[in-house]
Amino acid sequence: MIGNKLLLITPPDDINTDGLRILLVGISHDKTNLISSALTQLPNIPNTVLYMWAPGNDIKWLMDKKNKCQLIIFDVDNLPGELIGYFSAQINSYYFGHLRDLDIINNNSILDVNQCYELLENTITTYEKSVR
Repeated sequence: MIGNKLLLITPPDDINTDGLRILLVGISHDKTNLISSALTQLPNIPNTVLYMWAPGNDIKWLMDKKNKCQLIIFDVDNLPGELIGYFSAQINSYYFGHLRDLDIINNNSILDVNQCYELLENTITTYEKSVR
């Protein structure tokens, strides 16, 4: 938790609290560090719930959390093709890695910490406007 505002939730758990919700799907350790670095640079983080799913976890949990989140970030290198295709088609999804042929439906690639920071900053701004 950063400043009592950031909660990390993994399967099978959930939480009933208001806040920005972000789903991290199959994120590798180094990409988790990149997201963490971007989050710590943000000056005003609202109450935020980070749901973290890894391959082998409950798929029903993943689909439930997908419906609750304002932002989805997935790692192309750590997911089976079906999930890559599914999450590529989500309007609020961004990814690490290269989608190859699917980049025509989703070109929201995250290449570095600066892009990750900007994505999180924009998501927070949009979220805060929606709750006013």
